[in-house]
Amino acid sequence: MAIETSPAHQPHTAASLISRPSAAGVLSVLLLVATWTMLTVAHAEKLFPTSEVAASPSRVRNGEVWLLVTSGLLVQRPIALSLVSFVVLALLVVIVCGPKVLWLSAIIGHVFSTVIAYGLLAAVRLADHTAYASLQHSPDYGVSAIAAAWLGAIACSAWLLRGSSLRGKAAVVMSCAAVALFAWMVERHVQHHLTFLDSEHVFAFALGVLVVRNPWSMSPHARLTRFGTSTVADTDSGRA
Repeated sequence: MAIETSPAHQPHTAASLISRPSAAGVLSVLLLVATWTMLTVAHAEKLFPTSEVAASPSRVRNGEVWLLVTSGLLVQRPIALSLVSFVVLALLVVIVCGPKVLWLSAIIGHVFSTVIAYGLLAAVRLADHTAYASLQHSPDYGVSAIAAAWLGAIACSAWLLRGSSLRGKAAVVMSCAAVALFAWMVERHVQHHLTFLDSEHVFAFALGVLVVRNPWSMSPHARLTRFGTSTVADTDSGRA
């Protein structure tokens, strides 16, 4: 007699991460790409100045907090390479984590990583008001923090995969290191040096991880199916 096992007791492999993207996921990616492309092209054609959307520590400190959102609407150089890589990353997030994680990690990763970086910069300047003076009014914009948050979400999903081996977890670490090295090389090529504000990418990656780790970012069924885990609330409701 065959014994049917529940999803929580079935072995999970890397294939468990892959699912067919939903219509909402595909539409989300198309919306993001269309928005980035149109605004970036308009900016390149000088239809609006960088100051309309770019944030800076001084402007946010003076109350222009909406710039924390608008600063993530433009793609920096190299534009073509950036757009292609971000489309691929966005599709991966939708396939692996779903559209909810795509939006949550993008918004939380971009906005709060900037807030953390600006907060740390302000704390440093309390001790030495001359420190990083050139960064106070430097235009800060781009989607790299969003990409870092997406990478964190994908990495966390792969790490949590039920039954993944030590070799599989090592592959996750190596993949993240390779992507980080590539991004660092591109960043060095574009602006020739890294600044204090580039620390926001580390925070964005961590925030992407936290989005996946929290129960409201993914449905209980998806979490149970892919990772063999559930929240305390899910367990309690199952017992009731």
